Amino acid sequence: MTVDEMLQTIAARFDRAATAGPDCIGEAVAGLCGLLAAGLMPNDRGAPANVVGSLVSAIASAAPAVADAAHPRISPDAVYLGLAAASGFASLFSQAPTDAAAAVDPLLAADRIDHTALLADELDAVMRRRRIEERGDVFRRTITIRRALAAESAGALN
Repeated sequence: MTVDEMLQTIAARFDRAATAGPDCIGEAVAGLCGLLAAGLMPNDRGAPANVVGSLVSAIASAAPAVADAAHPRISPDAVYLGLAAASGFASLFSQAPTDAAAAVDPLLAADRIDHTALLADELDAVMRRRRIEERGDVFRRTITIRRALAAESAGALN
């Protein structure tokens, strides 16, 4: 897969996140992680402006749905900050890496990447906690029951 194809796939993820369906957070996480992975792919030229523009637009379109889906576990401000960072990072793909490196403050670029990664991690944690809660936290209940049974058995021996 080329960087251009990867960016199109990521844009489609954010387009799906914008629909605010049950997979909104999962699609946003996949989009953010894909964006970070795309930054590691070999790329000696900039991506076409229309591809990057579509990606930046898709991120912006997804922001309200993602902020709503993550609330109250993640503040809307934190979601918007992370997605703004992702959008800024995505915009760098329109330039050849050497041009982007010369034109962008490296500290700002690093912060964009880190805020993108933080939001991906935080959204992933929200998604996983919700899944665990929806299933009734079977693992935690099983451990609690096993500990209680073990304590009861130990007490019976005394």
